[in-house]
Amino acid sequence: IGLLPAQLRERIESIGNAAGAGAVEGLLSRDMVKKAEDLKSRIKYIELSACADFMDEYIECMMFES
Repeated sequence: IGLLPAQLRERIESIGNAAGAGAVEGLLSRDMVKKAEDLKSRIKYIELSACADFMDEYIECMMFES
């Protein structure tokens, strides 16, 4: 549907049920929980729906046909 840039196609790999696999890892591995907590501390949340420039680009890239 046009959400991923064509130049990234070779770098993208589908990983299936990542949420389910992550939940299992979190339940079974303290090391994975520590890695997840470390990652969480380095992530910055950005509310894209509040950014007009993003919304314009998002709609443009949806490739809707009239």
